[in-house]
Amino acid sequence: MKRWQDFILWILCFVGLDTFFDFIKSLTEKGLLNMWAFPIIGFIIFVLSWVAVFFVAKALKNKKIKKTEVKESFGVWFIWFVLFLSIFIMADVMRYFLENNMLNIWSLMVMGICFMFIGWAGGRLDNLLLKPKKRK
Repeated sequence: MKRWQDFILWILCFVGLDTFFDFIKSLTEKGLLNMWAFPIIGFIIFVLSWVAVFFVAKALKNKKIKKTEVKESFGVWFIWFVLFLSIFIMADVMRYFLENNMLNIWSLMVMGICFMFIGWAGGRLDNLLLKPKKRK
Protein backbone atom coordinates (compact mmCIF):
# COMPACT_ATOMS: atom_id res chain seq x y z
CA MET A 1 0.00 0.00 0.00
CA LYS A 2 1.06 3.54 -0.58
CA ARG A 3 1.62 5.81 2.36
CA TRP A 4 -1.53 7.90 1.82
CA GLN A 5 -3.62 4.73 1.52
CA ASP A 6 -2.30 3.52 4.89
CA PHE A 7 -3.13 6.89 6.40
CA ILE A 8 -6.69 6.86 5.03
CA LEU A 9 -7.18 3.27 6.22
CA TRP A 10 -6.17 4.16 9.78
CA ILE A 11 -8.39 7.25 9.76
CA LEU A 12 -11.34 5.06 8.72
CA CYS A 13 -10.51 2.56 11.48
CA PHE A 14 -10.30 5.38 14.02
CA VAL A 15 -13.67 6.81 12.92
CA GLY A 16 -15.22 3.33 13.05
CA LEU A 17 -13.96 2.70 16.58
CA ASP A 18 -15.08 6.14 17.70
CA THR A 19 -18.55 5.41 16.31
CA PHE A 20 -18.57 2.10 18.21
CA PHE A 21 -17.62 3.88 21.46
CA ASP A 22 -20.31 6.51 20.95
CA PHE A 23 -22.85 3.73 20.36
CA ILE A 24 -21.84 1.97 23.60
CA LYS A 25 -21.96 5.30 25.45
CA SER A 26 -25.46 6.03 24.14
CA LEU A 27 -26.63 2.56 25.24
CA THR A 28 -25.35 3.20 28.75
CA GLU A 29 -26.95 6.65 28.89
CA LYS A 30 -30.32 5.23 27.82
CA GLY A 31 -30.11 2.55 30.48
CA LEU A 32 -29.85 -0.46 28.16
CA LEU A 33 -26.40 -1.29 29.52
CA ASN A 34 -24.95 -0.99 32.99
CA MET A 35 -23.21 2.33 33.79
CA TRP A 36 -19.89 0.54 34.10
CA ALA A 37 -20.15 -1.12 30.67
CA PHE A 38 -18.53 1.75 28.78
CA PRO A 39 -15.43 2.06 30.99
CA ILE A 40 -15.00 -1.72 31.13
CA ILE A 41 -15.31 -2.10 27.35
CA GLY A 42 -12.86 0.77 26.86
CA PHE A 43 -10.36 -0.81 29.24
CA ILE A 44 -10.71 -4.24 27.59
CA ILE A 45 -10.08 -2.75 24.14
CA PHE A 46 -7.13 -0.82 25.58
CA VAL A 47 -5.54 -3.99 26.98
CA LEU A 48 -6.22 -6.14 23.90
CA SER A 49 -4.86 -3.51 21.53
CA TRP A 50 -1.62 -3.20 23.50
CA VAL A 51 -1.23 -6.98 23.59
CA ALA A 52 -1.55 -6.88 19.78
CA VAL A 53 1.04 -4.08 19.65
CA PHE A 54 3.58 -6.16 21.53
CA PHE A 55 2.98 -9.11 19.20
CA VAL A 56 3.40 -6.87 16.14
CA ALA A 57 6.54 -5.28 17.63
CA LYS A 58 7.97 -8.73 18.34
CA ALA A 59 7.24 -9.83 14.77
CA LEU A 60 8.87 -6.67 13.37
CA LYS A 61 11.88 -7.13 15.62
CA ASN A 62 12.42 -10.73 14.50
CA LYS A 63 12.38 -9.82 10.79
CA LYS A 64 15.61 -9.07 9.01
CA ILE A 65 14.65 -5.67 7.62
CA LYS A 66 16.43 -2.37 7.31
CA LYS A 67 15.75 0.66 9.46
CA THR A 68 14.15 2.55 6.55
CA GLU A 69 11.77 -0.34 5.82
CA VAL A 70 10.60 -0.42 9.43
CA LYS A 71 9.43 3.18 9.25
CA GLU A 72 7.30 2.38 6.19
CA SER A 73 5.89 -0.87 7.56
CA PHE A 74 2.19 -1.53 8.04
CA GLY A 75 2.90 -2.77 11.56
CA VAL A 76 4.47 0.54 12.54
CA TRP A 77 1.36 2.35 11.35
CA PHE A 78 -0.66 -0.05 13.55
CA ILE A 79 1.50 0.67 16.58
CA TRP A 80 1.17 4.43 16.19
CA PHE A 81 -2.58 4.02 15.61
CA VAL A 82 -2.97 2.09 18.86
CA LEU A 83 -0.90 4.70 20.71
CA PHE A 84 -3.19 7.53 19.62
CA LEU A 85 -6.32 5.40 19.97
CA SER A 86 -5.46 4.49 23.56
CA ILE A 87 -5.01 8.16 24.44
CA PHE A 88 -8.46 8.96 23.06
CA ILE A 89 -10.05 5.91 24.71
CA MET A 90 -8.72 6.84 28.13
CA ALA A 91 -9.71 10.50 27.65
CA ASP A 92 -13.26 9.41 26.71
CA VAL A 93 -13.46 7.14 29.75
CA MET A 94 -12.17 9.93 32.01
CA ARG A 95 -14.75 12.35 30.61
CA TYR A 96 -17.46 9.69 31.07
CA PHE A 97 -16.45 9.27 34.72
CA LEU A 98 -16.62 13.04 35.24
CA GLU A 99 -19.98 13.46 33.48
CA ASN A 100 -21.64 10.66 35.43
CA ASN A 101 -20.07 11.49 38.82
CA MET A 102 -18.40 8.07 39.03
CA LEU A 103 -14.92 9.12 40.15
CA ASN A 104 -13.47 7.30 43.11
CA ILE A 105 -9.97 6.38 44.21
CA TRP A 106 -9.91 3.12 42.21
CA SER A 107 -11.01 4.65 38.92
CA LEU A 108 -8.43 7.44 39.33
CA MET A 109 -5.70 4.89 40.05
CA VAL A 110 -6.58 2.76 37.02
CA MET A 111 -6.73 5.84 34.77
CA GLY A 112 -3.38 7.07 36.11
CA ILE A 113 -1.76 3.68 35.54
CA CYS A 114 -3.15 3.55 31.98
CA PHE A 115 -1.84 7.04 31.17
CA MET A 116 1.56 6.21 32.68
CA PHE A 117 1.67 3.04 30.58
CA ILE A 118 0.85 5.03 27.43
CA GLY A 119 3.70 7.43 28.22
CA TRP A 120 6.12 4.59 28.93
CA ALA A 121 5.19 2.71 25.75
CA GLY A 122 5.37 5.87 23.65
CA GLY A 123 8.84 6.56 24.94
CA ARG A 124 10.06 3.05 24.21
CA LEU A 125 8.69 2.63 20.69
CA ASP A 126 12.12 2.91 19.08
CA ASN A 127 13.54 0.22 21.36
CA LEU A 128 10.52 -2.02 20.75
CA LEU A 129 10.78 -1.79 16.98
CA LEU A 130 14.48 -1.78 16.25
CA LYS A 131 17.11 -4.24 17.36
CA PRO A 132 20.02 -2.66 19.16
CA LYS A 133 23.29 -3.01 17.25
CA LYS A 134 25.75 -5.45 18.73
CA ARG A 135 29.03 -3.89 19.71
CA LYS A 136 32.26 -5.78 19.24
